[in-house]
Amino acid sequence: MGMSYRRAWLLVEDVNTTFAGRLVHAQAGGPSGGRAVLTDLGHFVLATYRETERSAASLPGLATLAAHLTS
Repeated sequence: MGMSYRRAWLLVEDVNTTFAGRLVHAQAGGPSGGRAVLTDLGHFVLATYRETERSAASLPGLATLAAHLTS
């Protein structure tokens, strides 16, 4: 994704403190390694975001705006 590990974890912590509950649960590493999983709220937020993204893609003005993006 072109970002550092530290930056990714700072963003995870940011969303965890922005919402009323945690979106990502992280377990510290060790002999078996750490891991991160979405919480139920995290799954809900992700599904809602994807649904909103699909709805927005069908808006006529969005395609017009996208045609003017540089990347």
